[in-house]
Amino acid sequence: MAAATAPVARRRAAPRGRWLLRLLVVGIAGLRPAAPARMSRRGLLGGAAGAAGAAVGLGLSPPGAAAASTQCREKASLAQRLDATVLSPLGPSLNPLAPQELYYPEWVFGQWSITATLARKQFPFGEDKVPKSLVEGSPRNRKEAVGDSTTYEIRYFSTLADTPRNNAVTQLGLGMPKSEIILDRAFSAASLNKAYDQLAKVSNVEWDYSKDPTRLTVNFAPSTTADMQPIGPRRVEAYITARAAEPYTDCAGGGEGFLFTEKSRSVTLQPRSVVVTDLENIVDYRRVSDGVIEGRSRTAYFLSPNPNSREGVLWQEVGGKAVAIFDYDIRMERMIDAKVGRPCVDTPKGYTQCY
Repeated sequence: MAAATAPVARRRAAPRGRWLLRLLVVGIAGLRPAAPARMSRRGLLGGAAGAAGAAVGLGLSPPGAAAASTQCREKASLAQRLDATVLSPLGPSLNPLAPQELYYPEWVFGQWSITATLARKQFPFGEDKVPKSLVEGSPRNRKEAVGDSTTYEIRYFSTLADTPRNNAVTQLGLGMPKSEIILDRAFSAASLNKAYDQLAKVSNVEWDYSKDPTRLTVNFAPSTTADMQPIGPRRVEAYITARAAEPYTDCAGGGEGFLFTEKSRSVTLQPRSVVVTDLENIVDYRRVSDGVIEGRSRTAYFLSPNPNSREGVLWQEVGGKAVAIFDYDIRMERMIDAKVGRPCVDTPKGYTQCY
């Protein structure tokens, strides 16, 4: 990971009772020229505001100090969804006026090492409604068994959000737009593929969060099966179709957390076949300390409503509900850049961000 080198900092006083997160942005592939005083919406929201190497101050609450406006976890609707044994599909929630990306709390920023342990798997309507590969394994690996643990890495970085507020600030030239924390979907998809030793290996991932963060294209290289049968190149087009998020306070044990869910449809294109997969990922992040997050992750598998296939008939029989549920216990530890002694993350645009 590239280290931050001699940034030119512009400091802002932190609000009382909060400590300052200094986000240092350094160009990996060379410094960009300084931005003009007034920028276009595309330039500003694309992350090109200010001179390369400028430091952006963000307020970050100390561990254990949850926002007063958040609800107790027990009252969060997503907490109930994380525990339910029968899951109906998440309703459509994306519209042209809503943010097209999932924004995370500032304490999620950085590159993390995650250990996920498959705690349980359920088949609410019986194993005969589920593909054999999921009965024997999971969506992550067809041989994954309950009790198995896998470690992989993911990244969360800061970007200027494409929100109505930021659009207004940019167009009117009033104040500074607000940055948000988002998941690096391209890096994380490739990392998970490698860690779970999936049969088809990722060759590259296409994801442009400034144009359409809800779409991801994953290209797989040709490979062979376990019995040495050739597998041709394939491509997966993934679309986020619904999402929800709820920050919460742990009213019993103290601290704060973040519940979120996203429903996706993946279309796998390969020679002579097209496979459609509908999944929902429900996650609970509980902030243990500044560099540690613990929680749970649930992957729900839904059949596709194709009326001309057996799967479509089964979909009608189960009323469109999830036919397989996989629950993981997760522990995340934020990685520290050894050269600078603090958390850093490389962004898709070729920058290193640290704080």
